[in-house]
Amino acid sequence: MSERKTSCRSIYPHGETTYLTPFQREGKWGYFDLNGEVKIQPVYNEVEYFSNGLAAVRVFDNWGYINEEGMQIIEPDFSFAGPFRHGRALVSKNNKYKVIEETGRTINSIDNEYIVDEPIAWASLHGGVIRIPKDNKTGYINLDGEVLIEPQYLESGPFVNGLAWVEDVEHHHYYIDISGKKMIEMPTGIIPDTFSEGLAALCNSYTLKSSVMDRNGNIVIEETLSNPNYFSEGFSSIMVNGKIAFIDKQGNAAFNTNFDEALPFIGGVALVANNDKWGVMDREGQFLVKNREYEHIDVMSYLLNSNHFLVREKGDWHYVSRSNGNVIFKL
Repeated sequence: MSERKTSCRSIYPHGETTYLTPFQREGKWGYFDLNGEVKIQPVYNEVEYFSNGLAAVRVFDNWGYINEEGMQIIEPDFSFAGPFRHGRALVSKNNKYKVIEETGRTINSIDNEYIVDEPIAWASLHGGVIRIPKDNKTGYINLDGEVLIEPQYLESGPFVNGLAWVEDVEHHHYYIDISGKKMIEMPTGIIPDTFSEGLAALCNSYTLKSSVMDRNGNIVIEETLSNPNYFSEGFSSIMVNGKIAFIDKQGNAAFNTNFDEALPFIGGVALVANNDKWGVMDREGQFLVKNREYEHIDVMSYLLNSNHFLVREKGDWHYVSRSNGNVIFKL
């Protein structure tokens, strides 16, 4: 079902919710809306979630973009088409990358010396910049394709809340701003994580215990946490004696019950399980849905939809409501 991380850094992406959800029927993809009504018929070979009002769709071997009415906005002409952020998207054709605007007009081409890693590009757009690798190091470009920071880091994270964590060639860890200036340096052995809601976990690589820091470098939760996830809607999950617990931004236990499995709060609720029985819990710890035997949960659909998520139940795949567990859309 869901997975728990085993390293210092959190596993869940910082998502953007959308009211249209991809679905597949008879090998083709389309979209349905919050009411479970088909909004865009399944005619595409592959699709992605909507972002900034546009979604990448594949027609045979090429990718283009449609709007939420299903109208083709940018014709299928690319081998890779990233999500739109701030009116920009990264695309490629014939192994050449460029940044386009929402009309398809080219803003800037990416120098061929930078080998764009597509998964990195997908994961790093939220701060308005893209991580770029070169010679086993990473740097950053903006959404106009201009180099902001030349590749110089062994590892780096996305910009969130104006800061990104990096590891330099001497294995020092610190946070930088978008100009590359060092903003918060880490002591030896402390591994920083990406900011979320103004807070970031700092993992002690020797003890694997974590603290939580704000954007000013102040420790707001002492180094007592095991495997903290990122903060989402005011809560983070941690491991306590082999179970998952939720804490608030002061480090206080949020609920009386701990769980075998848990996904973060999205849209005011969290998906949790004990003894293979799943439920949907609100911010007060009250259950909207109880004792569901989901055989599999599609984590990405949960993270990207505030209304419903995809499960396999009694052998059948369908989308269920977060508010009552009722089936919204059958596959």
